[in-house]
Amino acid sequence: MRNRKAKKKWTLAFDESGAVAVFVAIIFATLCGVGGLALDFGHYYKVRAELQRTADAGALAGAAGLIHYTGPAPQTPN
Repeated sequence: MRNRKAKKKWTLAFDESGAVAVFVAIIFATLCGVGGLALDFGHYYKVRAELQRTADAGALAGAAGLIHYTGPAPQTPN
């Protein structure tokens, strides 16, 4: 009886029947994480470019508005 338990313990220790499933699960989780990071970085760069375009358009509109500005003439002493 004792020999049978020891043999069963050693058999379970070297059993590799589920090794592929564990490996596939680890690879799948890693690929999902990398895919999520790729999506996040893509969205970040898209939003960053959109914000930069908006800031540039605002700066150009402000500069165009200043061209037609007629303020008081500078006072020069005679």
